Amino acid sequence: LRTRAETLKSENKDLDAKVCFNLEYQIWSLLPSFCKTPTDLLESFKVIAKTIGTLIGQRSEIRNILCTSLISLIETCQTDDQKIELGRFAKNFLPVLFNIFLTEPKPEDPPLKPVIDCVESYLTICPQDTLHVFFEKLLAKSKEEVMSDHVKKVVLELLVTMISHLSLDDLNTMYSEIVPWLSEPGNSNRQKRAYQILWSILVGRTEAHNRFVISHLDDLYKHLAESLSLAQPGAKKHRLKCLLSLVKKLDIENFEFVPSILPEIVLCVKEQNEKTRVAAYKCLTAIGYVYLDKSQDKRLAMKNYIEMIMAGVTGQTHLASATLLCLSKIVYEYNSYLETEVLDQILEIVVALMESKQREILKGVIAFIKAGIGVIHFTIMEPYVKPLLDGFCSWEKPMRHHFRAKVRVILERLLRRFGYELVHKLAGEEHKKVINHIVKEQRREKAAKSARWVERKQEESEDGGLESDGDEEMMDDFKRLRGKGSRSEMPAKLVEGDNPLDFLDSSMIPKIYKGTKKEPCSLPEKDGKFVIEDLAKKIEEAMISEGEENEADSEDEVVKAATNPFGRPSKGIYRDTKSDRDARCNKKPGPRSDGTKYKSSKAAGDMKKKGKDEPYAYVSINQKKGKSKSRGQFDNLIKAGKAGVLKGAKSKGLKGKKFKSGKPT
Repeated sequence: LRTRAETLKSENKDLDAKVCFNLEYQIWSLLPSFCKTPTDLLESFKVIAKTIGTLIGQRSEIRNILCTSLISLIETCQTDDQKIELGRFAKNFLPVLFNIFLTEPKPEDPPLKPVIDCVESYLTICPQDTLHVFFEKLLAKSKEEVMSDHVKKVVLELLVTMISHLSLDDLNTMYSEIVPWLSEPGNSNRQKRAYQILWSILVGRTEAHNRFVISHLDDLYKHLAESLSLAQPGAKKHRLKCLLSLVKKLDIENFEFVPSILPEIVLCVKEQNEKTRVAAYKCLTAIGYVYLDKSQDKRLAMKNYIEMIMAGVTGQTHLASATLLCLSKIVYEYNSYLETEVLDQILEIVVALMESKQREILKGVIAFIKAGIGVIHFTIMEPYVKPLLDGFCSWEKPMRHHFRAKVRVILERLLRRFGYELVHKLAGEEHKKVINHIVKEQRREKAAKSARWVERKQEESEDGGLESDGDEEMMDDFKRLRGKGSRSEMPAKLVEGDNPLDFLDSSMIPKIYKGTKKEPCSLPEKDGKFVIEDLAKKIEEAMISEGEENEADSEDEVVKAATNPFGRPSKGIYRDTKSDRDARCNKKPGPRSDGTKYKSSKAAGDMKKKGKDEPYAYVSINQKKGKSKSRGQFDNLIKAGKAGVLKGAKSKGLKGKKFKSGKPT
């Protein structure tokens, strides 16, 4: 097919060539399905391996299909012999995949994600000697000084991918190579990759990785503590992930490592990068768990941990705000392990910081109060309710305005926790109004909710068909299916007595029209919606008798309008002729016509009839004829309006004065 398509393309038969190209692509799309748990892998893969490798490098349009097929083969291997058979070809496939990854992509090239996934899958079954050769080549490539930025980036990414499968000797080589990168102040990208490689080593699950971490644990603590001041902002997230992995491996002998890294973790909770903040909070939580797990006196250990964090309150504004956020997290996570005196000490510090005029510090104070109201015990928190409320009132007006929404949330939580009487008694005059308003809103919402519930119960009781024993089971099934998201499985029927109404049956349409005066029904629109309005009268008036249908001379006389039966026609203008005026003058008084006699039964619009008015009731301003006449009508309307304004102004004695913004000047 490929050869035939190229031949047709050279003969300028583009359409036939396109068909052949599509057929070839569709045939290749079947390959991933054949590669799922094949039974003849040992016999057949060596036959097609060379073809697949060649096409991966040459045919970019089917490259992702071939990579997906290889991933399916590797993931569905059932025996060790199959893995060994596929691993034999790693020395052939991996160089091809590396070259594709190292080549700078063009806008028209397919995405490289399947190629990266294929590399990761093949590394899991690659023999160690082959992997060692590739590792040495990539490491030598990373030391070259003359290469493009894209190649540098890709080489480091490939090293990160390869770390999880290296032997112990290769891990030692890689570690000695990346340690100088941790202290490079100018190269943020290399430092970032160094922390990524180090994190991959720390979280590795092979025996080689465990032995390496145990033998280099003290050295890792030392290097990470020394590189604190040289850490680049772009590498902080990966550095925190390394710290988190090391914290989980802490012993009592290594607890002196925590004070050296704790200030960095505290400051990182205020970073702009969300992932960095999340990693910092995870480190705080992990250190707390280590203290609880490794210490005999858990409460004493948590007290020491809290005291180390509280030391940052006396620092600068940024550090003090970050410390309050960290205290909020620790109190929320380990409230049950904190003694009363520790919580009292924290609350006293929070109350004292409420007198600060720094918005950043007050933001941390509010965060702690919101977290502490729900977790700190009632008896411990109650004495500090009045100082907190007085602290809110002591803020300057711009500060109160800025935090008014957050203070309202705190007041709502205080009301739920301590009740209206206590909070209202302790609050100031300013907050009493807010508290009363909150309570009124809650009562209104509760009353409205109760009224809706009563109304729903009344509707259910009035519907006798749904209250029977047989129908209760059907409603239970409906609720169960609705909860599972299988609403479409229920039949489109409405139970009415003993006879269900099937809306999909065309014979039910006349019955749908029969609505009461209070709840009229209508036909469904084209999209299936029911427009509930009083259309029954309009439909009856729009019906035309058989005698009137025969009055249309031909289909050409029928004026087609919009799909709406009462819409205006697409073109035409009514002109009042002499005969029309005479007929109107001689006409006997009677009921005025609403235009239904012009309705056509064979088309969507109205139709002309001999000797009668034209069925048009609008003035077209887009036609040349009558344009000057219609313009004159509008001009007369404007003049009349101006004359009325001047007459009114004269009667009020405002003549000659100018008007601006509706007021005389």
